[in-house]
Amino acid sequence: MIKLGESKGLSTVFVLLSGILWGIIAIFVDGLKRVGFSSVDCAGIRCIFTSLFLFFIILIKDPRLLKVQPKDLLLFICSGAFGISVFSLCYFRAIHILGGASVPSLLLNTAPVFVLIIAAIFFKEKITVKKIIALVLALVGVACVSGVFDTNSGVSLEGVIFGVLSGLGYALYSVFTKSLSKKYDALVINFYSFLFAMFIVVPASNLFNNFTLLGTWQGAGYALGLVILCTIMPFILYSTGLKNLSVGTVSVMAMLDPITATVIGLAFMGEGVTVFKILGIVLVLGGITILNLKDKKEE
Repeated sequence: MIKLGESKGLSTVFVLLSGILWGIIAIFVDGLKRVGFSSVDCAGIRCIFTSLFLFFIILIKDPRLLKVQPKDLLLFICSGAFGISVFSLCYFRAIHILGGASVPSLLLNTAPVFVLIIAAIFFKEKITVKKIIALVLALVGVACVSGVFDTNSGVSLEGVIFGVLSGLGYALYSVFTKSLSKKYDALVINFYSFLFAMFIVVPASNLFNNFTLLGTWQGAGYALGLVILCTIMPFILYSTGLKNLSVGTVSVMAMLDPITATVIGLAFMGEGVTVFKILGIVLVLGGITILNLKDKKEE
């Protein structure tokens, strides 16, 4: 009998599903906005309930996993305070400002570019020609989407800035959790990251004054969709699929996220399509794909 994650075919399905689920997040954030929540409130809802759900999942799996070494505590704090909190706050703000799904998702997916830059500056990783090409493609792609080459695009510069900052936040989360991933279960890393992010995000929100809105069918439905469908489920599917596939393959496959977001934006959120937006999407995805291609030496 094949266990979950042991089949390459099943692992591929899991990763593709995770990309789709991440790609529909704008539906639930936009829905919570219509109910009466701000983008900061949405980030607070995600942090509170994600950490709560993950806590119970870990208790069921093995409570001993919650024990962490004191020397690693700073990394957990940083992954939450500078990673998840910045990522969630800026991404949801970008969705609110830009009023769509595709552009915020695309800007979030510039995270690998930031990881490249951070690794070069702080970890002295070598910058190769391949990485430079990927970086240039991604930057030109973001410029196309942001409307630099199209004055009639109507894309908000403020929204683009928040979208790019969300990519930086996700990159910081990846950097801070890189060494932790070798020592702790992925469930534990995400639990503590969202937990520490909660202490940053919730005080900045107006969530407690608006908490009664979660008592409505719409409020509860959109909140559960954001937490379960677009956070916990894709994370578990992605982590399970990663066990049987190469990191590069998984990273490229997970880029179904911005493609899904584009379809969602067109179908449900009234987003317009321009030549520059399409070109920008192609360039960013192309840059990230090149970034994940293995060099001959690596092979």
